[in-house]
Amino acid sequence: MSQVSSAQALCPAGLYPLGNPTRRNHGHVCECAPEAAESGLLGMIGGRVFVTELVADFYQAIGQFMASEDVADHQKQQSRQAQFLCHALAEQAEPVYSSRAHFLAQGLSPALFEALLEYFEGHLVELGYPAAFSDQLTRTAGDLYARSHVQRAIAI
Repeated sequence: MSQVSSAQALCPAGLYPLGNPTRRNHGHVCECAPEAAESGLLGMIGGRVFVTELVADFYQAIGQFMASEDVADHQKQQSRQAQFLCHALAEQAEPVYSSRAHFLAQGLSPALFEALLEYFEGHLVELGYPAAFSDQLTRTAGDLYARSHVQRAIAI
């Protein structure tokens, strides 16, 4: 079952908010592959802008607890994680899906990525998305990350 059809089974019309529930612009761009632009689960939750804003919100929340010298490294993680989430939730054909995930997973901090997924899932539920749908989104991204058999260099 594809990501989209399984998401539609969990989230029939009217059960999830349409469009982008938040409209703040944090100035970050989620660089998904052009062929993946707003398709699949990514399009269902509001697209690249929504994911990028959510990742920026996560880093803003944890940023208040960071030393100033750590901020630059965390900005790299923020950009990479937003790109990975956009890619993971966009519908793409293999092998592009796996090979790009493998590339994007390099340099991601496993601890920060796990914390981001927890934040992502909780935030979606707060916005009114069904818990099963939010869980599916985080499992989709987490499973792709786990399958990206790369030696992950922590960039923090």
